[in-house]
Amino acid sequence: QPSNEAALTLRARAYTRQSKYAEGWADAAKVLAKNPKNYDALNIRGVIKRQRDKDLNGALADFTQAVAIQPDFYLGYVNIGFTNRALGKVPQAFSAFDRAIALEPNNPVAYENRASLFGWILRWEDAVNDMTKAISIDAAGSGYLGLRGYYHLRMYLNDTSYKLSRAENDITRALLLNQNDMFAIS
Repeated sequence: QPSNEAALTLRARAYTRQSKYAEGWADAAKVLAKNPKNYDALNIRGVIKRQRDKDLNGALADFTQAVAIQPDFYLGYVNIGFTNRALGKVPQAFSAFDRAIALEPNNPVAYENRASLFGWILRWEDAVNDMTKAISIDAAGSGYLGLRGYYHLRMYLNDTSYKLSRAENDITRALLLNQNDMFAIS
């Protein structure tokens, strides 16, 4: 049984990634009882509130508190953006993703999430651009090709002068890398 803060936080994160929310919550609670300013444990608790409890406002409060404690906490801003999107708060979501990108410009996750937000508001070209950036960062990029192909297809459907071959190329490459790519299949 780990008792130190770092070990409990790591275990809480591992439990949460495995969707073992009760165990992750218990470990995060132990950490926060000892150190209420542990921004990582606050982030973990926020993820559990969002994923298990569907408490978006409670999750957002935890993520916001985490970045107030640690203003350079990239993952906190990604979670703020993701949660604001779920709440329909588009400008706040963009602001959070932009901050995450400013903190870690070589991490594809914030670009992918911002691209999804662009797609949600039908800004397909911006979505393609962010997915292109994510692919350029993550050389394997297989998880991003199908989604970029989908955004290319949406651009073509909005303007038939747009080259359909861009969508076809990404979707074909995505399926060669992963036959189960849900965006490439759809």
